[in-house]
Amino acid sequence: AGMVLINKAAVTSALSRAAGATPLSGAPADGWPEVEVCLTDIGEAGTTWRVVWDAAASTARVVVEESVRERGSGRARVVTTAGVLTALASGRVSAMGAIGRGEVKLERGPGLERERVAWCLPILRRAGLELATRSLDPSELLDDLVARIVDERVVGGHVEYVVSVEADGESWTVERRYSQFRALWRDLGEARDSVSSRDSFSSTVSCASSGGGLFPSRRVLASRRERRFRLESWLDATCARHDVADRLYEFLEVPRDLCEAVARGRETARALAAAVDG
Repeated sequence: AGMVLINKAAVTSALSRAAGATPLSGAPADGWPEVEVCLTDIGEAGTTWRVVWDAAASTARVVVEESVRERGSGRARVVTTAGVLTALASGRVSAMGAIGRGEVKLERGPGLERERVAWCLPILRRAGLELATRSLDPSELLDDLVARIVDERVVGGHVEYVVSVEADGESWTVERRYSQFRALWRDLGEARDSVSSRDSFSSTVSCASSGGGLFPSRRVLASRRERRFRLESWLDATCARHDVADRLYEFLEVPRDLCEAVARGRETARALAAAVDG
């Protein structure tokens, strides 16, 4: 499925802005070496972003490549994912931990010291932070988003719910555990007050409550079937809320491309309406 709400255009924009906005000093006389950034969860196979030092402007710039070139002695390559970049930027993952687990791979050309490659790391951190905090434009919100729990299975001693998602003529499925539903509920913060309702959860059923939001408790529901029904009712109510769209769309793995296509369709419709009225 890949990282959601982030596509090639978003990465290009974030890297380009980060390259222009990140203060860089102490460049050697021959300039900083070029670094290729490969995000394996974004774009077509082989897409890379070259971070290039522009000595004349004393700043960096970003060039998009549609194919991976053979790495020369004067270049390095960082291989990771957009998800890891955002996790690093937000502090959820440490750089050393990500490198140790192989989530970030640094490939250096012969004779290229690690210190001469590290110049681009502040740019990557800034880009990751922008991607992590990127919000949907109102024109990208989906009016017909529907999510239903269509199946469940026991995997490794825990239950995974199969969620069928439909929007704008597209459909896909995601698998989520109860703990992931609960994490989403907690992440919604104050929005929980608006999402929860007595219609979704009967007042006769005990629920875990925090900050005014109601959520089916793992401990008190009599059966998996009842918990599934309550989870789906809560999810259905949440899908109707545009004020929680960013986190909800990530949870449901709504493709950013789909949101952008909806926005373009609305813009086209507005232009046609304006032409007719004119």
